[in-house]
Amino acid sequence: MRDIKFSLMWTDGKTWMDLRYTLAEMENGDHWEAMSDMPMLRKFVLKHRRQFTGLQDKNGVDIYEGDKLKEEKEKGTFGSKKSPVDYSVVVWRGNGWKRESYNGEMKVYPELQVRFLEVIGNIHEANNNGAR
Repeated sequence: MRDIKFSLMWTDGKTWMDLRYTLAEMENGDHWEAMSDMPMLRKFVLKHRRQFTGLQDKNGVDIYEGDKLKEEKEKGTFGSKKSPVDYSVVVWRGNGWKRESYNGEMKVYPELQVRFLEVIGNIHEANNNGAR
């Protein structure tokens, strides 16, 4: 069974904070307590809630809804020396997690291919690596 975790993205209009909590911490109100305990953080507003997919990328980084992914596929055949690279975003569609390519193509989210994926940012933050 996967951990149920959330990423809460707060902003003051210029800076983003990405705070992560388990379901139990959310139910206890820990996310509100953390923000209200520090006066300098009171100007931050909650903008996005993102859910954990239960998967990790090739570097052990948790993958959340809205994360931008870079996929370096295995070296090509036919003498190609470069690994093909694909960029996508994690979305919930229908009954499960999917990867939406930047060209709009939908892909099923196979756990076996996570070994090729790397989280490079998310769709809510500015100035991330990758296209889109």
